[in-house]
Order: sequence, then C-alpha cells, then structure tokens
Amino acid sequence: MPTKRIALPGANNKKKRYTLGESVYADIELDVSRIKKAFTKATIRAAAKKAGFIQRKRSLDAYEFFLAMTFGSLRSSTVTLSSIIEHLSKRISRAAVHERFGESACVFLQQIARHFLTTCATEHGIAVNALKRFDAIKIIDSSSWMIPHRLQKQFPGYNGAGCKIQLLFDYKTFQLSLVELTQETDSDQSYAKGIAEHINANELFIGDQAYIIAECIEKIDKKRAFF
Repeated sequence: MPTKRIALPGANNKKKRYTLGESVYADIELDVSRIKKAFTKATIRAAAKKAGFIQRKRSLDAYEFFLAMTFGSLRSSTVTLSSIIEHLSKRISRAAVHERFGESACVFLQQIARHFLTTCATEHGIAVNALKRFDAIKIIDSSSWMIPHRLQKQFPGYNGAGCKIQLLFDYKTFQLSLVELTQETDSDQSYAKGIAEHINANELFIGDQAYIIAECIEKIDKKRAFF
C-alpha cells in the first residue's frame, strides 16, 4: 500500500507556505482554510460524476485523483503516473490510471477550475466604474510545463518534451472562455492570430505584449471590440 497520502493541512492552519525544494517554481503561499471550503470531497466527486469521469464505484477515487493532479504536483515540476499512484489509498496500476486520461478527465478538471474561480476569485473582485461599459473583460495568458521525454514527438518542448495551456478568462463572469492545450514550442504570438474568434463586440481583450500583434488588433477592431 502507498506510504504517502496527500491531505490538506488542518483547519487551524489558515495559511501555510509550501517550499518546493529544488523545483523550478518559487514558494507558494496558500490560504488553506478557503481552499478546504472550496474543494470539499462532495463537490469534487459531484463534478467528476457530472463530467462522466466517474460513472460507477471504482478503485480510483475522484477526490484523490484531483489532489494528486493539483497539490501533489507542487512537490515536483512534473506529474507522472507513478507520482499519482503514490497518493492513492487503493493499489491501482499505472496502466489503469493512464486509461482514465481522456475527454471526461479534461472536462472534470476544467469544471473544478471554474468552480474555484467562481467561489474564491470573486471575493477579490476589483470594482472599477470604467470596466462597467464592457460586456466582458477577457484576459489571456499561458503556462507551460515539462512532461516525460518520450512524449517529445507529440509535444515538443524547449528542453525535451513540454506542454503549454492557453487560458482565456472572463473577469466579469469569472468563467474560463477558452482552455486549449498545445505543444510548448507554440508561441503566444502565433496563437494570438486566432484569438479574435473568441472576442465579441463591446468586449475588452487584455493580454501581455506577446499577444498584441497587428493581425490580432486589426481583427478585434473590426469586431468593434477593445484591447
């Protein structure tokens, strides 16, 4: 049986600083009390059932899978089948876990992300009168990470194999308008060429300099939107 389990810290620890050892990431400070309220077992398992990730009683628990894919990844720069298995209470083969990575798993984790944004992020909303005139405020950014080297052919990266995820977030509704996985070598500048398809009239688009290219700006302007 596994010797390690992922568990959120106790309710008395409202905040805890996680030092990630030699990870490429900086220290992360988490408000544990708010996270525990947002990510209850009932909430996670209901989302898994709705997404079709869990259709009947299985050895793989949706809550444990969620923890392994999120908080478990704080301990290293990559998430592997072996690292996921370490955090499961029941013995499951790597092949069995691998089979669970499909469309339903993606939908499940996207639903959890939306749940977090609508329950936690809304508490820190910025009330600016100038933003009220826009129907939506869509903010885009990307994040990349390393994956096992044997996947380099499918997902080429700058140092072996790597994935990149593009997120378009509507600040007014706290919803993800777009979630797309690409290879790490796909530049934000190239991705920006098609972003206008997700921007409508009277919406405000915000992105860093990598996304603000002439082709993108022209398309957004033709839609009578703003940037």
